[in-house]
Amino acid sequence: MGFVRTLFLGALILSCALVGQAVNAQTYSFGSTNTSTTGNYSLALDTYGMATYVEEYRNGFYQGKVYVNGSPPAYSGRTNGSYEYRFIFEMGPICIEFYGCDYSHASASYLGSTYVPVQLPPPPSAPTPPTFTYLSHASISSDKEGSFTVNWVAPSGSPTRYELQQRFNSGSWSTVYNSSGTSLSRSVGNGTYDYRVRACNAYGCSSFSAIRTVTVIKTPSIPGSFAGPTTDPDGSYGISWGASSGVVSKYTLQERTNGGTFATVQDASSLGRSISGKASAVYDYRVRACNSLSCSGWTALKTVTISIAPGTPSSISASSLLSDGSLTVSWGASSGPVDAYRLYREANGSGTWSHVYTGSARSYGQSSLANGSYKYRETVQATKTTYGPQRNIVHVKDKLNGGTYP
Repeated sequence: MGFVRTLFLGALILSCALVGQAVNAQTYSFGSTNTSTTGNYSLALDTYGMATYVEEYRNGFYQGKVYVNGSPPAYSGRTNGSYEYRFIFEMGPICIEFYGCDYSHASASYLGSTYVPVQLPPPPSAPTPPTFTYLSHASISSDKEGSFTVNWVAPSGSPTRYELQQRFNSGSWSTVYNSSGTSLSRSVGNGTYDYRVRACNAYGCSSFSAIRTVTVIKTPSIPGSFAGPTTDPDGSYGISWGASSGVVSKYTLQERTNGGTFATVQDASSLGRSISGKASAVYDYRVRACNSLSCSGWTALKTVTISIAPGTPSSISASSLLSDGSLTVSWGASSGPVDAYRLYREANGSGTWSHVYTGSARSYGQSSLANGSYKYRETVQATKTTYGPQRNIVHVKDKLNGGTYP
């Protein structure tokens, strides 16, 4: 047992000697300064080569320990703060073969500390809000094609990459770019797109920039084909057309008469129009689809030819047949379009009607008629081709013979 006591005494003397050594220890200086700007470093063991392990404290709070095993401890990824590294010599129990171990004198002795302040450079500043180029519309926040470029300016702080995020129709943010450039080309569909960007380097990322928004409303397609008559007899008809694809707020319908100038007759969301009160003429129609940014092209023309038959003249009469064989036939005006009146005559009940007059006047004088009986009827010509109904027959008395037409 005296041998064991001697060993215990030797260990105690060694422990005290190590503790006394820490009094004169110097704090390790990291490089030329006491500050790490990377958060990555190792500790020299020149002064504390006998250390068993190193305890790490950050801002006074214990973080953990690393056993030395003869190699300098290395640390990485340390963030801003004051770090203390305490070197500890650990004395284990004294064990002798056949006698066992004595744990009563096991101890850990503090040798000294190295201090490493960590001050990382700040992350980059936030970029300015994104801007848009190649927009197809004059507004800086609207586009009718869905193809444009998002741009941003490099901020201070030496960024190495940028994160561009996109939000569609107020939904969730998603990262659409994560690289070193300062622009991104986009090709998107209809909708509202929000963009924000932040700058990053090895020390972190800035806050996101302010949000910038672009609204995409693509040009709608040309409307579908027309449906409706090609001819009409009374000036009242309807036309319709197929819907356009895309965002449509209205359809613009235009009309022209007899090849003249087009004029807008309807701006509405409906797919057709009822038309009435039109005179005899040739009418062309075309339509296009529009939204708040642009309009489609025009459709092919739809042509409607109106030929309205004039109404029956209001009356017809004839003067008495004079002794010289002359008389005058008169008639009232016709309703509707009138290009000319046509007068016909039958003699002596022959059943054969002869055309005797065409003109705009509403009376016609006959002369040098032979003895006999005559009856007249007239019709109305419109647009050179359409004829109205015939007026009732006028019977003329044969004065030459003093007779009366039956």
